[in-house]
Amino acid sequence: MASVGVVKRIAVAGGIGSGKTAVTDYLASRHGAWIVDADLVAREILDPGTPSYHAVIDAFGTSVVSTSGSIHREILAEIVFTNDAARKRLNSITHPAIGVEILHRLESSPDVTLAVVALPLFRPFHREAFALNEVWCVVTSPDEALRRLTEFRSFSPDDALSRIRSQMTASEMSILCDEVIANDGTLEELHVTVDDLVAKLGK
Repeated sequence: MASVGVVKRIAVAGGIGSGKTAVTDYLASRHGAWIVDADLVAREILDPGTPSYHAVIDAFGTSVVSTSGSIHREILAEIVFTNDAARKRLNSITHPAIGVEILHRLESSPDVTLAVVALPLFRPFHREAFALNEVWCVVTSPDEALRRLTEFRSFSPDDALSRIRSQMTASEMSILCDEVIANDGTLEELHVTVDDLVAKLGK
């Protein structure tokens, strides 16, 4: 159903281990927000048969195709993680498709008062591209991100550290955002912060 009552559109951005999903889950459950998850979109635009699926195989070969016929994301990640040229090539294929699909899903939201796009990385052009009212960044300390990744998501310490260090720092991300959510405390404290920001957004 096409959107009728969306009055605010925001991005919630945060790196791995920041707690971005905890924020968007709460926005959905407590405040009825329509959530568009960029990570989910990024996976779905590579489903077998899509234009991006075929473009990735053309660019990287059949070694990135699993026995089931889907893109083997772990192999693809290994190729691009330490190879700037390969990463740029992948991004040139996937980023435009992701942007188009995110905008389509935002504009196809049901009758809600808050639409949210969850982004692992926010770039200034996203404001205009997605017609955002505000950008919220979820940040945490590297030590806390490391703890979450190793305790709750089964990352090895080396892999977790590598991923954390490849991201923007909290200070770098904060410069780009309207609101910064420091998520080093309890889930209850996080919920209070989100409630306050939603109330502020509605004024």
